[in-house]
Parts: sequence; C-alpha cells; structure tokens
Amino acid sequence: MRRQIPVVLSKVSDIPLAEESPTVSDTRAQSSIRAPLEPVSPRAWRALSVASLATVLVGFNSTATNIALDDIQAGFIGATAADIGWGVAGFFIGTAAFLPLAGRLADRIGRKRIFQLGLLAFALSAIFSATAGTVITLNLSRVLQAFAGAAILPASLALVLPLFPESRRTTAVGLWSAAGPLGAGVAPGVAALILANAGWRIVYLVSAPVALLMFWAGQRLLKELPTPPDQQKLDLVGAAAGTLAIGAAVTAIMQGRIWGYTSALTALVAAVGVLSFVVFISNSFRHPEPLLNLHLLRRRGVMVANLVNFLVGITSQSIWIVWPLFMKNVWNFSTLEVGMGVTLGPIAAGFSTLTFSRLADRIGSVGLCRL
Repeated sequence: MRRQIPVVLSKVSDIPLAEESPTVSDTRAQSSIRAPLEPVSPRAWRALSVASLATVLVGFNSTATNIALDDIQAGFIGATAADIGWGVAGFFIGTAAFLPLAGRLADRIGRKRIFQLGLLAFALSAIFSATAGTVITLNLSRVLQAFAGAAILPASLALVLPLFPESRRTTAVGLWSAAGPLGAGVAPGVAALILANAGWRIVYLVSAPVALLMFWAGQRLLKELPTPPDQQKLDLVGAAAGTLAIGAAVTAIMQGRIWGYTSALTALVAAVGVLSFVVFISNSFRHPEPLLNLHLLRRRGVMVANLVNFLVGITSQSIWIVWPLFMKNVWNFSTLEVGMGVTLGPIAAGFSTLTFSRLADRIGSVGLCRL
C-alpha cells in the first residue's frame, strides 16, 4: 500500500468549509500523490559505490574471456575450442550454482565478511588464471573465480539496501543492477585493447589489483550488519544437487558434440543431471529453509518476474558468445573491432537501468512495468 502524506494548505482560505465534501476527482488526485523522496546519507552512497564497483568487476570477467578465446587456444598446444569453452561455461556454472548458497552464508556468518573473502578469492583466482600452465588449471581457476563472484554479488547488495530509506531503494537496486551489465559491456573493448598490446594473460591479471583495491575500500567504508537470529541448517543437499544438475546438463550439451548426442556416455551424464534436478526439487519442498524457496513461485508476480528474467537471461547471455564469433568469422572483424562492436549495447542497457530506476521511485515499479 502506498504511503500517504498530509496535504499542507498554503493559507486559511484554502481550508474547505465543513459542509463541503471532497469530490471524486479530489480524492483521486490526493491518492495519486506520492511521498517525497527521503534523503540518503553519504555513508549509504559510499557503500553503494564500493558494492557497484565490485559488481562491475564480476561483470567484466564474465565476458572479457569471450574476445580472447582464439588467443587462449593458441597459447596451449593441442587445446580444442571445446577445452577453452569450458573456461566460459565453468564461470557461469559456478556462479549460478554457488549464488544461493553464498547468500545463505552471508546471512549466517556476516555479509561484509563474505564480501571481503569473495574479493580476496577473486584476486587470487585472477592471478591463478593469468599464470595457468595448462587448460585444466585455467578452467579450475575460472570456476574458483565464479565462486568468488557469487560470494560478492548477494553480499554487496545486502550490505547496501539497509542503508537506504525505503523510498530510495529502487534507485539503489537500479544503480547496483546497472553495474553488472556495464562491466560486461566494457569488457570486450578493454580486452581487445589488452590483446592488441599485451596478451590474453593480462586480460585476467588486470582484475587482481582492482579486486584488492575494492577489498581495501570495503574495509574502510563498509560496516558489518547483524545476522538474522534463529537460522535453520544450511541446505547442503540442495546446494550439491543443484550444482550437479547444472554441471551435468551443460556437460551433456557441450561434450555431446564430441561423444555423440545419442551415445551411452552422453545419455548417462544427462540422466545424472535429471536425477539431480529431481532431488533438488524434492529437497526444496522438504527442507525447512531451502536453498530455493519454490513456494514463492505460487505468487503470480514472483512467477512472472522470474519467467521474464529467465527469458531475458537466455537471450542476453547467449549473445555474448554468438556476437563475437559471428563478427569475427562471418564479417571478418578484427579483435579490436569485435570488442568495440559488442560494447555499445550493454552500455546503453546500463544507462537505461539508471534512468528507469529513478523513474520507478517516482511512479512506482508497477507503473513503470505498465509503461
């Protein structure tokens, strides 16, 4: 329910007489008045800056590799495109699988602690990726980096939101949400410049000092928040089953081209994925505090919002792979041209998020969706 505010009249003559009753139009006009935006403390803006820059870092590393796939493959003798592709897939699998558990851990042991540990792990994984001597080492480093990124994302937003008044939280979420696409958008262009002047290892290494700088800023500017009391046991079964389900599904799809989509091995891996998914769903209904609360999907708004987000995610994430390959192999773009060509769309999306988040504060989220 929207919060109403008293209408302050400028002079005594504006006060209606006792026998006057408000008309329907007057009632509608008053009901449409929204409360003025509350002020935000400097501490809240500083915390949002740290959280958003850390999110930019995670977004950057989600797409920077896509421009460097050919260079990475050339750096490892005998490596196939599928081998290198696991570095991209491993990052998204690790992020998706660990994200819910990371949020639970942040609530349990401290949001700032998880955020800071995530930044340290992100810096280390960037160094491991840059110095990897084999494809396997590189891919494992990318999975570690995904876990670190998954720890950063929920903890960063959880640290910021309580500092903002309720009327300004849409703006905070919008700014934070724009950071990821912004980082992902500038990554191809930055990576292309690095590849033209240094090499693919520097594409990974450049994230290490940035993560350490964010760690230092977090120590100074972020405050730990109290953890919720009376928490249930962690849903470790759900975490394991969900991770295995996602990993098996992606393995069957990616390796099916090599093993054969009708081969026994592909069928076995796919069956493991389906069984793990069934275990995950069943456990989510039975656990007192599941990793994914499926009961929320009974709410129409939650269901529709997640469905739309899922469809947008499928199209947007696939573009990060398809666009660079199409530009390079069909249009014969150089690496630098590919990087610049991919960059513009996500940057525009990021700035659109900033604009519409402020608009949502004024007309409401429902009004913005209808618009």
